[in-house]
Amino acid sequence: MKRLKKILAVIIAISMIITAMPVTSVFAQDVYETLTLDTLKSVSYKGENVTLSFTPENDGYYMFMSTGSCDTTATLYDSEWNKLSYGDESKDSNFAIVEKLSGGSVYYLCVNEYYGDNANFKVKVTESVGIVDATITKYPDNMTCIENYDYTASLVGLEMLFVTSEGEQVSWAYGTVPYIGDLRITYNESFVGDDGYFHINIKCGGCTTELKYEIIENPVESIEYVSKHDIVLYDQTDGYYAFDDTFIYFYNLPSDASFVINYKDGTSISCKQNESISGQQLHIYDDQYDEPWKVGQNYIYASYLGVETTIPVYVKSSPFKSVTVNSAPSREYVFGDYEYGYYDERNRYQFSPTDITDLSFTVEYQNGSTKTFDNNDIDIKNQTIAGYPYRVKEITLRNAKTVNATLYFMGAEINYDVKLVESPLKSFEMTWYPHDTDYEEGYYPVFDGAEFTLTFNDGTVETVALSDENTSYGEDEWIEYEIAVGDYKIKIYECWNQYDEIVYGFSCLDKWIEYEGVWFDKRRDIENIEVENFTPSADEMKLHIEYADGLVETLNLDTVNFSKSGNGYQVFAKTENGILNFGIGKIIENGKVTGYKLYVLGKEIVVDSSFETLGDVDGDSNITIMDATAIQLHIASLDKLSTKELSTADTNKDANVTILDASFIQLYVANMIEKF
Repeated sequence: MKRLKKILAVIIAISMIITAMPVTSVFAQDVYETLTLDTLKSVSYKGENVTLSFTPENDGYYMFMSTGSCDTTATLYDSEWNKLSYGDESKDSNFAIVEKLSGGSVYYLCVNEYYGDNANFKVKVTESVGIVDATITKYPDNMTCIENYDYTASLVGLEMLFVTSEGEQVSWAYGTVPYIGDLRITYNESFVGDDGYFHINIKCGGCTTELKYEIIENPVESIEYVSKHDIVLYDQTDGYYAFDDTFIYFYNLPSDASFVINYKDGTSISCKQNESISGQQLHIYDDQYDEPWKVGQNYIYASYLGVETTIPVYVKSSPFKSVTVNSAPSREYVFGDYEYGYYDERNRYQFSPTDITDLSFTVEYQNGSTKTFDNNDIDIKNQTIAGYPYRVKEITLRNAKTVNATLYFMGAEINYDVKLVESPLKSFEMTWYPHDTDYEEGYYPVFDGAEFTLTFNDGTVETVALSDENTSYGEDEWIEYEIAVGDYKIKIYECWNQYDEIVYGFSCLDKWIEYEGVWFDKRRDIENIEVENFTPSADEMKLHIEYADGLVETLNLDTVNFSKSGNGYQVFAKTENGILNFGIGKIIENGKVTGYKLYVLGKEIVVDSSFETLGDVDGDSNITIMDATAIQLHIASLDKLSTKELSTADTNKDANVTILDASFIQLYVANMIEKF
C-alpha cells in the first residue's frame, strides 16, 4: 500500500509540473513544409488544409499565389496564428494574397480546394508591389444598414484613392473592375462591432480601410399579400424530382397579386412582385427542399427588409374520376436520340417522350361530367394542355422497344404506349470545321461554315452546312443551336469536361460528336460600356466598349433569339466577337417602368424608358390582352387611341393600325411569337 501511495504521489507531482509548464515545451511543435521565395511548391490536397510556413528575410510586401486548374483558397496567419488575410479568386480560379510582412518573423499559409475535392496545384511566394495607403474620397450613398436584416450594407457610390508602394496613385470607384493593377480589392469581411456600428473591411495589397455604417431600426411594420385568386397546383404535375426524390413544384403568383408594405410611421406603399422599393426588392421564396409540399395547404413567403408574410399554395388531388385514352401520341421515337433523352453513367438511356402530338383522352369528373382533350388543347412548347401544365415521366431503357409512358395532368396519371425503334443513322461525322475558332470569354462561338455528313443505314448520304438559314437558337441563359436535316435535327450543346475546359457536343439521333477546336481567351478588363439605339428587343442596338487598356470597340448587335424571362428579357445577338448573351430587366417604381437595366459582359448598365415599347398600347409596361382590346375598340370607333398609343399599336410597322396588329399581340401573349 505504501508503495502504491508513493507511485501515486510521484504521478501527481509530475502532473502538477506538466500543468505549470508552457504547452509548447511539453509537446513537440508542429513542423510545416516551408515556402522559399520565388520557388514553386507542389501541394497535394487530400480534403484537409495543407499548412505551409514562410519566413521573409526583409520587411516588405509579399504575394502568395497558387497556379493550376483547381479552384483554390488560402488564409494567411502571423506567428501567433492571428488571421491576416483570406484569398479566394484572383483573376482566375487561383488564390492570391498580398500582405506586408516583417523580416525574420514566421507566417503560416493554410491552403485548400474550394469544394473540398482532392487536388494538386503549386504555390509560390514573391516580393510584390503593395498598397501603402487607401483613402476614401467619396463615401457610399447610404451609410446605414437595417437592424437584424442580415446586416447588409451598400457600397454604391464609394470612391477611393490607392497609393502603391512604388508611389503610384490610382483612383477606383465601386462598380468598376475590383483591381489595382494585379492587386484584387476585396470587401467580404464584415461584422457588428462593440461600438454598435456595422463594419466592412476593404482590403487590397496588404492595406485595410474600414467603413462604418449606422445601424437603424427596421422601418417596416408588416407586409400584406393581396389577390382575388388562389395559387392552385395539382399533385406531382408541374415540377420535377430532386436528387432525394423530393418533388419540387413550379408556381407563379396570380397576375393581380400585389403587396402592401406597412411602415412603422403609419404610411404604406403598394407594389408588385420584383418591384424595387427604395433600392430594395421584394423577395419571393419557398422551403420545398426542407419541407416538401403535400396535398393540402402549403406556403411560399414574401420578404422585404427582413419582414415577411406567408402566401398559401394549395396542392390538389385530381378532380377526375376516371381517364380514358382515345389515341396515343403518333410519334415514333429513335432509341438513343439526344433530343429526347441522355445516357446515364451506367449507359442506360433516360428517355423523356415529351412530344404528345395527337394524344387524345377523355376525363370523367367527380360530378359525372366529361371532357375530351386533344391537339386543339395541347401546347408542347409551354408544356400545357388547355392551359394547365403537364409532365411526362422519365423512363429508363436499355434497348429499343414499345414502352408504357406516363403523363401527369391535373393530378392524374395518363398511361399510353410509345414505340422506340433503332436509329436509321449509320454514322454522323463533322467533315468541315467552323471558320472562326478563337473567342474571348463571355461570347459563344458562331458555327457557321461547319459541315456534317450523315450516312444512313440504307446507304443514302446527306451533307448539311451550318448557316443562318438553317440554324435556330435556344432560350434562357444557355445557348442551344438546332439545325434541321430533313425530318431530323442536329443539336449543339455547350459541355464542360473534367478539366474545366469547354467542349461542344454535336448530336443527331443517337450519334454524338465532341469538338474541342474552339479556343477561349480571358475576357479583357472593361472600363465602361455605353449603349446606342437601345430597345428591349435589342434590334439595331450598338455597344461602345472602353477597355481598361484604353482600347475602344463598337459591337453591332444582330438579335438571333429574343425571349421573355421573368420580369425582363433574354437576348442572344451575333456580334463581331461571337454570339453575346445578355439580360434586360425592367426598373419598376410604383407600377410604372422608369428604366431598364442591361446585364452584359459583367456590367450593369442603366438606360431610361423614354422610348416606346411596341405592343404596350395602354402604357402599363406590360403587353397583355388588354392592349389588343384597346386596338379593337379603336377600330370600332368606341375609344380612340392617342398619337403615342397609335405608334405602339402598329406592331407590324406598316403605318396603319388594323385588326392584324391586335392579332399579333394576341399571338405574343399566347407565346406563339416571341417579338413583333
